[in-house]
This record gives sequence, structure tokens and C-alpha cells, in this order.
Amino acid sequence: YDYSGFQENLLVVYSFMASLSLAFPFACLLMAMLARDEFDLHQYDTMEMLQEELRAALEDAVAKTREQGKPPPAAGATPQAIPRASSRHLPAVVVQNGPRAR
Repeated sequence: YDYSGFQENLLVVYSFMASLSLAFPFACLLMAMLARDEFDLHQYDTMEMLQEELRAALEDAVAKTREQGKPPPAAGATPQAIPRASSRHLPAVVVQNGPRAR
């Protein structure tokens, strides 16, 4: 085909836009994966901090009840029942105290 200068410029713009239509979805996919990774790290750090605060609060509560001579709280509310994050990518495991008596 024989194209004029203006038509060749339009074809260049068209081919450039077509290449962007292939590149942008890939770039968006990469950005979404990076954003999810950042969110996962932030959520992990936040949950770890909350677990530590809850564990400390329960340890204080257990220590105060022992000082007052009261019986300890239910078995499921001890600091040992709160899971510790074992690694960055594995979920924490909740320590179970066995089946409860009915």
C-alpha cells in the first residue's frame, strides 16, 4: 500500500497505541501484585503488634487475679492460647486446650 505522510503518522500513532494496550494491562497486573504484597506485609505487622498487646494485657490480668487470690480465667483466655506468628508467610496456629467438658 502507498500511504501519504499524514497516513503514515496515523499508522505510527495507531501501532503505538496498540502496543500500549498490551503493555498497560501487564503493568497494572504487576502494580496490583506489588500493592497486595505491601498490604500483606502491613497487615502482618499490624496483627503481630495487636497479638503482642493482647498477650501482654492477658498476662497482666492473670497476674492481677493471682495476686487477689481469685481462680484463673477460663482455659481459653490464657496468654498461651494466643497464637504467636511463627513465620512471615505461614499463618499462626492457635493452641487448643482440648475439647471442653459439656
